[in-house]
Amino acid sequence: MAADGAEGISLGALYAEGAALHAQVVDGSGDQTSVRRGASVLRRLSETVEKADLYSRNEALDDVATGDLKFLLARFYLGEVLMQVQGPDRVVLLKGAKEQFDAFLQMCESLGVLTTIDRELYRHEGPMDPGQKRDTKIARFKQERELKTRLDQIASRRQSGGEEEADDDEREAWVVRLQQSSGAAISHLDMIGQEMEVLAVRDTLAEGATLPRPPLATPQQMQIQAMLKDAAKDLQSDQRERIRAEVFRPTHTLPTYTVEQWGEIEHANMMHEQQQQKAAQQRNRIEEVDDDESDEAVLKARAWDDFKDDNPRGWGNSAIKPCR
Repeated sequence: MAADGAEGISLGALYAEGAALHAQVVDGSGDQTSVRRGASVLRRLSETVEKADLYSRNEALDDVATGDLKFLLARFYLGEVLMQVQGPDRVVLLKGAKEQFDAFLQMCESLGVLTTIDRELYRHEGPMDPGQKRDTKIARFKQERELKTRLDQIASRRQSGGEEEADDDEREAWVVRLQQSSGAAISHLDMIGQEMEVLAVRDTLAEGATLPRPPLATPQQMQIQAMLKDAAKDLQSDQRERIRAEVFRPTHTLPTYTVEQWGEIEHANMMHEQQQQKAAQQRNRIEEVDDDESDEAVLKARAWDDFKDDNPRGWGNSAIKPCR
């Protein structure tokens, strides 16, 4: 690791100053003076780290010393600070921030720091459909929560672990911070792209240029448009008539019958119900008489059957009895 930075300041001291200014900018406690000071210090830190040649794209993450991992964050910090600089040429600042984020993500990708989700998202080209955006947001939210949980667990272990475990925990903590920062850098790139599109439209309108006109409508489309306009006029006319008719309309519901009419209706309903009740009672009486008559006929038939059983045919005629 390089011992000294620019102007004889050690790399560690330069990083500590830049990280402190970055923290002020991110939490909103710093003014524009602090923002510009942070951008200057972090730019100097990034250039010093680049000159020191601490990292190589041919190396793996295990080849980087634990004490040098934090210097990878220099470009990420610089990109976040540049996004907060206020100036007339906003596009230049956004392009500078995008350049820092891209350099940071490329180095993280070459060292194998990026998670699977962030690597696929960083390599993705073109817009996403709503379903892909939703799934990506859910996956990244879970990833951020898992990384935060890992940092909390590492902090707990460092409080109670030994010296050897502390070195391993320190390295793992810096790797997790790099993964958190890489996810944030990808989000920043998306925001920068959206803001640059808005600024491009603003500049186009400021220059007085006209936006591209839509193509001329076909005769069939013009006919449909005319029909829609006529329908809209009819609806507006009907609405005006309805409003005009309701201007003097009372707020309460008016009765539809007079008291006399309602009494006649109730009397007619009552007479109808009485007639139905009388008819039902008469039907019941007829059914009861029919039931009685049918029962009497059944009894007579049974008595006659019993008589025939007791007195067979011809039993009482002595003329046909045989002589003995």
